[in-house]
Amino acid sequence: MFKHLKCLLLALLLLLCTTSASAVIRIYGLEDFNLGRWVIGAGSIRSNLNICVAVRPRGPYQITAYGQGPSNTFVLSDAGVNLPIRILFNDRPRPNGAEELLPGQTLSGLRGRRGQGIRRACSRPTANLSIFVAESDLAQLPAGRYRGNVVIVVGPE
Repeated sequence: MFKHLKCLLLALLLLLCTTSASAVIRIYGLEDFNLGRWVIGAGSIRSNLNICVAVRPRGPYQITAYGQGPSNTFVLSDAGVNLPIRILFNDRPRPNGAEELLPGQTLSGLRGRRGQGIRRACSRPTANLSIFVAESDLAQLPAGRYRGNVVIVVGPE
């Protein structure tokens, strides 16, 4: 009985090690968003950034994002005042068709760039990250320098 259990444990260990230890996922081109200045009546702020997500070996990936606001919400802050923002992600290099990231919730089934060399695979963008700030939220805030951080975690499926 112990012999079979030992073989089963070794098989399970081998499966766990080969599926999780060999995956490599990297994001290239990620940088700060500068949303500039806003004046009343200027409308909502939209900004997007094309990035590359490289995946090795072949297979889908997932992404989860966490903000710095209450319950990990996405906010920009100045002097204790929070400005809510929306973050959208598309596994194609365009903002159209992007899905909204919800704080702490995983977006799965995403496709990255596949190639022999993980760095060479990112010779061009493969995904898009967008930020949206509603005019109605902007109009209610005092002037200031609003800043924030979002932690993005990628992993294999």
